[in-house]
Amino acid sequence: MDEKQQNRLQLLQFIKESFTYSLTKIIPGILGFFSVIIFLRLLGPEEYGLYSMLFLLVQISSFFCFGWFRQALLRYYSRLSSNTDLSSIMSSALLITISLNILFLAVFYFVQFPIPFPFVSIILLAISISLFALSAIIYMAQEKPAKVVQLTVLQSILAIALPFTFIHFVSPTHIQLINGLVLAYGITALIFLYQQLRHHQPVLHWVWPRFASLKQLQPLLQFGWPLSFWYAGSTGLRFLDRFFIEHYLDSAVMGSYAGFTEMITRFFTVLLFPVTLALHPRIMNLWNEKKYSNAIHLLKTGLITQSGLFLIVLLIYVVFKDQWLLLLFAVFPDLDSALINIIIPIMFGGFLWQFALLVHKPLEVREKSKLMLIFIFLSIAVNIIGNMVFLPKVGVIATAYTMVVSGGVYLLFTMLASSRFWMVRFGK
Repeated sequence: MDEKQQNRLQLLQFIKESFTYSLTKIIPGILGFFSVIIFLRLLGPEEYGLYSMLFLLVQISSFFCFGWFRQALLRYYSRLSSNTDLSSIMSSALLITISLNILFLAVFYFVQFPIPFPFVSIILLAISISLFALSAIIYMAQEKPAKVVQLTVLQSILAIALPFTFIHFVSPTHIQLINGLVLAYGITALIFLYQQLRHHQPVLHWVWPRFASLKQLQPLLQFGWPLSFWYAGSTGLRFLDRFFIEHYLDSAVMGSYAGFTEMITRFFTVLLFPVTLALHPRIMNLWNEKKYSNAIHLLKTGLITQSGLFLIVLLIYVVFKDQWLLLLFAVFPDLDSALINIIIPIMFGGFLWQFALLVHKPLEVREKSKLMLIFIFLSIAVNIIGNMVFLPKVGVIATAYTMVVSGGVYLLFTMLASSRFWMVRFGK
């Protein structure tokens, strides 16, 4: 089979898996839209904004403490799956990540940043999210998208039903929304763990960590810790936006900003992230097999696909802007209509950060994750400076454009650092 035939087969497989993985985002994405509508209406922008800040803090903690193993598992699963000590390795990683999560969030709890919060609920949410993410990543690494669909759909349904129950029957506060999510993520993770324990060849079952397993985690940690910081940093950008708006303006404005950004970023996640999900394990496996040209061909296909989808969406919004705004405020009547000028920059910002997940793949496959970390820190610096200097002077629009500029800075440095990658023609 020649290279053109291989690329054609890879493209067909990519289209098939993109469609399957799209179900992991389309169905939860649709349910996510409904959840934003429901919880904004039940809680109001201010309580919803407070919830969004705490949820982002938990995501930062989960990415920081667990992201290293999640990314290393995707990168090296084909090697680890043949290791007889795999269960001990995974148990060691879970023990480390849970301990780090508790310590990380304890610091924020004692300094009461960004706001006072219930420690136990937040810790349980962080652990539940980590276990759920581990469940999905194992299925992704095994290239079982149908299992990922089942897992994410179940979690998405529970993530509406259980928080709604807590809010309706206990109290309409952001804390009850968080309590409901603890159960939604936790129940889904426990179902996966139960299935693994009953499987005749379980990928994951608990064994006490051994010293040899801890030593085998070292190369995984070395590869993954910059990516942990990267994902924590990229999530931190959204957290900082909300923090600065709440600090310089008020919680109600921050809640409306959170509503707009949640709606738009969820939409682009549904639209674009399935492409990344479908490509990631295949590119990693092709690279591990030294099929470099096939990996590059798939990556370029993904970049072109995402760019085309974004341009179509942008054109539709510009042409039918008035109709979209009427629909938007019919669905979200509590949002501040004075903030409609942030929609287009947030669309660009949402696209750029989804696009970045593919653009930095050349650095990721070549294990240049430390460069990715440097570039995300530059983006964070741009975010902090932009918000501190311009937000008090010109308002929320400054935060929206700061999101675009920080994404542009990351893409620029990433493309410069990997420019030779795109020009090299690798052998088969």
